[in-house]
Amino acid sequence: ESLYYMPGMQHFRSISLDRFIEDKEDGYIPAIESGFVGEFTRVWSAAIHPDARFREAKNQYGRVGVNLGYNFSDFFADPEADLSDMRLEDESMIKAKLTYLATGLPSLSISTSWEVENPGAQGPQSYFHRTMVPADVDVLVQRLRPRSDKNRKIIFRSIAGFFDGEKELLTEGICEVAIHFASSRYASIAVASALDNMFKEHWKNLNLQFVDHDNASEVDEELRTQATSNKRVGGTLLKQRILREGKVLNGGILKVSSFVNHMVDVDLMDICGEDLAERLRDTMPNKVLTVEATGLIPALAVGRKLSIPVVFARKSRPITISESYQTMYQSKTKGQLSELIVSREYLNGGDRVLLIDDFLAGGSTCEALFKLANMAQARVVGLGVLIEKTKDGGRAFLSGYDVPVESLAKVTINDDNTLRVDDD
Repeated sequence: ESLYYMPGMQHFRSISLDRFIEDKEDGYIPAIESGFVGEFTRVWSAAIHPDARFREAKNQYGRVGVNLGYNFSDFFADPEADLSDMRLEDESMIKAKLTYLATGLPSLSISTSWEVENPGAQGPQSYFHRTMVPADVDVLVQRLRPRSDKNRKIIFRSIAGFFDGEKELLTEGICEVAIHFASSRYASIAVASALDNMFKEHWKNLNLQFVDHDNASEVDEELRTQATSNKRVGGTLLKQRILREGKVLNGGILKVSSFVNHMVDVDLMDICGEDLAERLRDTMPNKVLTVEATGLIPALAVGRKLSIPVVFARKSRPITISESYQTMYQSKTKGQLSELIVSREYLNGGDRVLLIDDFLAGGSTCEALFKLANMAQARVVGLGVLIEKTKDGGRAFLSGYDVPVESLAKVTINDDNTLRVDDD
């Protein structure tokens, strides 16, 4: 253990880690929590706080065959120890090494601090440094806010650490926010960013690959084989159905009720979902966000293919949702304002969200989903739709969000209500 010693290591402790060590010494090895359906090729441990960020990391790493089996989220420093000169990088690495020494497994950790801008000062004195205690953050911000310029900066900084017995790896995440808006919840953005950067380093250096869990319903074997070898087969089949069965109604509305949004061809939707999933796989989402009800049809297939959960925005508030994010959008098909609601329980800061819908027309529905994600401080990493109506300008309307947009079928409805399906 002396090989891994770092100055100050003796001042850090975790009650749950102490209990783990005691159990091991008594001959009892705690069961590894799975929590993820899939094939695991590696098992790691973690010291990640808060637990919500650990669950997100567990989901993200689980999709590449790494099971974060143990988490010791209750590390704390001895209040009597003088650790004022300790770097955040060293604190995070100490947690990773202590966890590794106890479990014998490669270990991830996170440490977070916050800093308050010191107006007029230069160099190291330009910020007051504080350890990350959420209650203290909110109390001090409330005290400083009335006598501070509204643009005075609060900086949340997180360092993710990794240690496997040989390799040490550190990544950083930063969130700057004006004191007028600041609160401790913004720390989760820095934590998510640091862990996200760590995942990218592991992806690059460890040659991680997505685990493919093909749980979709069985379809014609020839189509399934084709779907595996050609990721664009979903778009091809969808275009063929639109040409055969699609109808243009007054107002430029495309009716695809016989196979998409009234009577559903489940085999076709499974293949379309696989197509969208393959096109957007590299965005590394951990959740799909869509709109009830027709958006759920492709979204479920995408979520199944990527082995990630699907969250759908509701158009009315059920009694089971108390705290929520909500926004309004203009529905072209209904010709009226509609509300979208998502529970705060299922959309979190640091989530990497993939938006999926059946149509992209003017872009108002998708923009509402962007807004809901932003309210939750989640990051939208991509947008996938079955059908894009090119003349309605939705792609251009959403271009400011700067995310990849994939559509399986681009259609043009002319002024005389004739339909053209565009070639990619």
